[in-house]
Amino acid sequence: MAVKALNRTNDVLFKWIFGREERKDILLTFINAVLTEGKEEDIISDLSLIDRETDARRYGDKISRLDILAKTIDGIYVNIEIQTTNESDMADRSLYYWSKIHSDQLNKGDEYDQLNPTIAINILTYDYLPYKEYHSQFVIMEKNRHYQLTDNMSIHFLELKKWTDLGTKAKNRLERWLLYLSNNNPAELEEVAKMDTTIQKAVKAEEVFSADKKTWYEYLMREKSERDYISGIKNAERRGLRQGRAE
Repeated sequence: MAVKALNRTNDVLFKWIFGREERKDILLTFINAVLTEGKEEDIISDLSLIDRETDARRYGDKISRLDILAKTIDGIYVNIEIQTTNESDMADRSLYYWSKIHSDQLNKGDEYDQLNPTIAINILTYDYLPYKEYHSQFVIMEKNRHYQLTDNMSIHFLELKKWTDLGTKAKNRLERWLLYLSNNNPAELEEVAKMDTTIQKAVKAEEVFSADKKTWYEYLMREKSERDYISGIKNAERRGLRQGRAE
C-alpha cells in the first residue's frame, strides 16, 4: 500500500478522516490510544459525533469553533483540536473550550451531579510545554497533597514535534497514531499500516479524499492559507527588525 505525502494536521483532511460517521471507528481507536497511553485496550466502546461545523456560537466577543466533538456511550464529551501555529495561548484556549463544552451539558433546572466528564485532546505540531515528554495530561489536583478533586476535567496535549525528534520507531498504539499524524516517515507508516487495520483504513480513506475534486481543492486552499499566514508573520517580524535597527 503506497502512503501519500499528505499534511494530516490540515484540518480539512483531519475532519474528513476522523470526523465522519462512517469512519467513527478510526476516531474511537485514536481516543482510546490517547486515554490508555498507547495500551492495546479499549476503555470507550462507542461514541457519537456532534456536528459543530455550523454551531459557531458567540460567547461575548469569542467564537467557539471545535475541530471534532464527540460523546461516548457513557456520556463523556471529547473535544479534539489541532493547532499548527504557536500563538502562546494554547492553555487558556483549551481551558476556555473545555469550560464551554462542560457547562453546555446542563439545561435549566438540571443538577450539578448530572455533569459528565469532559476531555480535551490538543494535537500540536510545535513544542509547547517546557519538558521533553510528548504526551501530557492535566487534571485538577490539590497543590501539596496531589489529591484529585474531580475526574470530570482532563486536558491532554500531544506534541508531534517532540515525538518526531525522538527519532524512534512507533512502539505502541498511541505512537502509531503520532507517526500517522506527523507526516514524518512514509516508509515506516506503510509498514505500520500493514499490521494496524485502523491506520490502514485511514490510509485507504485518504485515496478517496484526494480523488474528490471538492475536498482536494479545500485541502489545497487550507494549505495555501497556512503558508500565507506563516509568511505574513515572518514578513512582519522582518519589518519590525529593520525598523528597530533604523531607530
